[in-house]
Amino acid sequence: MERLKTVKEILRENNYTCVISDGDEVIYTSVEKGVKPLLTFYNNHPQYHSLYIGDKIIGKGAAFLLVLLSIKGLYTPIISQSALELLQKHKIEVQWDKIVPFIKNRTGDGRCPIEAAVLDEEEPIRALEKIRMKVKELNTKHR
Repeated sequence: MERLKTVKEILRENNYTCVISDGDEVIYTSVEKGVKPLLTFYNNHPQYHSLYIGDKIIGKGAAFLLVLLSIKGLYTPIISQSALELLQKHKIEVQWDKIVPFIKNRTGDGRCPIEAAVLDEEEPIRALEKIRMKVKELNTKHR
């Protein structure tokens, strides 16, 4: 509980979008949006487990990355219902301020494309591949 309080405070006080702690110290912070911080951390630090994470918004795509990282706990101001259910299924401690039916896209007129890509997925490794494909597709579109 105390470790989640720490990442919560750091997330809020520094205006980060993502804070990752190994329980003793902060090992990663980001101000990037979407799943990029979690995906970058997962790709570059597969040896870490038992982490405590603070993240600004958690949809089901981000939740799958948290499951793959075998985290201990999460604090988020906003979480989607499907993300919360996935994390609870995997027995991850979750603290949140607000539950929403789904995460909206950046224009606010539909569902987040990452969450939409994994909405019907239940297997974390398959979800990871769908997330990577969707990120690649979105990066190609926005060039």
